[in-house]
Amino acid sequence: KNKNESLSKKNDELKLLIPSNNNNNNEEGEEENHNNNQSSLTNEEVEKLKQQLFFSLVIGFKLQLIQIGTPVNLNAGSLYDIALEKNIPFSEWNSWIFQQLQSSANESK
Repeated sequence: KNKNESLSKKNDELKLLIPSNNNNNNEEGEEENHNNNQSSLTNEEVEKLKQQLFFSLVIGFKLQLIQIGTPVNLNAGSLYDIALEKNIPFSEWNSWIFQQLQSSANESK
């Protein structure tokens, strides 16, 4: 039961990461079928998608900082590990990543 609850929680998190293709006018059966497809994702697949999102955010922020002349030399994998250790919710990744990169840039000045 814990595994199912964990998968359900991960699928809920995934719904927030992936834009929904559901149309509000969908029949109940179509919506239920869509939900069944999402529940077939494994915990590992959800974590992989979250990791890809994290790395994309880091790369985007690093590119922005380079454009304004503030290159940052932080490893995305190391930041990801720290975020997991500190249990940073993925909904807060944007601000947390930016803060980490800004702090690193300020330290290197």
